[in-house]
Amino acid sequence: MTLEVGVQLVWDNDNFLVIAFGPTTRPSQVVLSLAAQRSGVALCLQHGGGLADPQQLLRGSGVRVRTLRLEAPDDLDRLRYGRSWTRLPQLRPCR
Repeated sequence: MTLEVGVQLVWDNDNFLVIAFGPTTRPSQVVLSLAAQRSGVALCLQHGGGLADPQQLLRGSGVRVRTLRLEAPDDLDRLRYGRSWTRLPQLRPCR
């Protein structure tokens, strides 16, 4: 998926600093985010519920969101999924 115009949203709460990316400023249209806390960083895929996960790396059992814990820089190498992660739902820009 390619975002022609990307928006970054940043917020914090008591436990996390979140940096989110999406096509608009609406949190409901966020595509992915990074949630940082003392114990590490999680990559959150807001539409990850429909992704194939043959290696069972993604955490979560809800309908939409899946997360991948990034505890070391080398953990990014686990993201080499190939084509299965490119099949995210199409998002419509808000007007």
